[in-house]
Amino acid sequence: MKFSTLADENMQVDVPDENGNIRRILVYTDPALNESIYLLPALKNLLLLCQAANPADRPSIQFVLNTCEQAVAAHTAQDYVVIDDYDSTLESDEAIRNMIQHIVFNADGPL
Repeated sequence: MKFSTLADENMQVDVPDENGNIRRILVYTDPALNESIYLLPALKNLLLLCQAANPADRPSIQFVLNTCEQAVAAHTAQDYVVIDDYDSTLESDEAIRNMIQHIVFNADGPL
């Protein structure tokens, strides 16, 4: 029996690096990530960069922080309305706050 690891599931992707230059890099990821319609492009690109096979292709922690801060400041549930078969209300501030409360702060309670 063979067990799959992310290292077994590698693919090349064209992704913008920290300077905005499009580069082809090898990533260890499930192909579903690259094909997902549920992730906004900037966040999908960040996840792909973080899973780069070559550590030199991975983003700096400052780039990760800046990208996440920009996403929190700029994106709303409205960004997800265009995705078919997806409940964009799951992306509202209230829904995210409730999820964090339930998963993080009430972690020892019943699911």
